[in-house]
Amino acid sequence: MKRILVLAAMLTAFVASSFATPAKPFTSGIMFTEATEFARGSDAPDFDDLGGYRIDLALSYNALIGIIPSLYIHPAVGLALRLSSQSDSKNNNSGFSMSVSSSDDKTLSALDVLVPVTARYYITNNFFAELGLEFDFNILESANTGSQIVDDQFEAMHEPSFLNLGITGGLGATFNFGLEINLGYTHGLTNLYKQKNFGFGEGPKVSYSRLNFNVGYWFGYR
Repeated sequence: MKRILVLAAMLTAFVASSFATPAKPFTSGIMFTEATEFARGSDAPDFDDLGGYRIDLALSYNALIGIIPSLYIHPAVGLALRLSSQSDSKNNNSGFSMSVSSSDDKTLSALDVLVPVTARYYITNNFFAELGLEFDFNILESANTGSQIVDDQFEAMHEPSFLNLGITGGLGATFNFGLEINLGYTHGLTNLYKQKNFGFGEGPKVSYSRLNFNVGYWFGYR
């Protein structure tokens, strides 16, 4: 009889929490992201080649839409700047530095609109895990190799796809006063460049893997 009562109490608590509404069903905030992106795929450039490694900086507007007290939908929209550079003297035995420098001989830059949508589950009152999809809209991409002919050939071969899709997720903590810190990973599912013949062969088959470090603030959190 005691077991039945315990099971009934657990079931009642589960049902009650499932249908409970969050104290604050909608919260908005801003988030800054610094990310490291690595090219991935059969035609991906080497780590220290142009486009093989990128630094990403993004600023986004975020929302938390409550489903139940511990489960939220987390959509966001942000603007991201992706930068990659390469020095012609990279093989001078001086070693490779994980950095992007304006003094490098070749640069590749892109401006994207990022729209991630994730499901966020609060494991405790402060710590959470989330998983969802990221929609990456390429607005502008340009290369500067020091030669207009090479630039034209590079950009012809690397005509960017307008929309890229990736799986994104992460772990983090939201403090009671609204500050949030989290670490995430985004795994690209589509090719960054169009797969058709441009007169120089087919576009390269390249996707991306991105490590994200996010710092955000929620206005009037909880």
